[in-house]
Amino acid sequence: MAGSLPLAVTPAEAGVLETGGSTRRLWDRLLVIAHGGSTARGAESPEEHAAVQRFRRSNVLHAELLGMILEIAPLTPARIGEILCRMDQVVELFADLFSAQAEDARRAGEVYLRMKSAIHDSIAGAPPDQPLGPDVTRLVNMFEDPRSWTRCARCTA
Repeated sequence: MAGSLPLAVTPAEAGVLETGGSTRRLWDRLLVIAHGGSTARGAESPEEHAAVQRFRRSNVLHAELLGMILEIAPLTPARIGEILCRMDQVVELFADLFSAQAEDARRAGEVYLRMKSAIHDSIAGAPPDQPLGPDVTRLVNMFEDPRSWTRCARCTA
């Protein structure tokens, strides 16, 4: 609507607002709400239940990691230690859950170990509370840039 921030409304609400005059539709999006569960009738198997629990744990760890990586604070060896501890778990869960379906999942562990080694080399001997430079920050930020996996594999090999 003229002079306002964009509004996210249902299609029916958009129709009503558009009859009011000075409105402009910026985009159409769909919101899908999904609930986990087995598609087969009956209870899920213990293996399916365990996989769902591992996937949920992976999501929680990933959210925690994102918060830690995006935190507005100096990156220190102590923070990197916390990030790497969670990354160890995320990579293990990712490989465990998806290695049968995707080549990237099979390679994730080896690429991550090279990244982790490069990070450890970069912080060797630094005091735990010392702010670190941009090179180490770029390596750590590669964890959240899906386009950088192969680039990282090349630059840390």
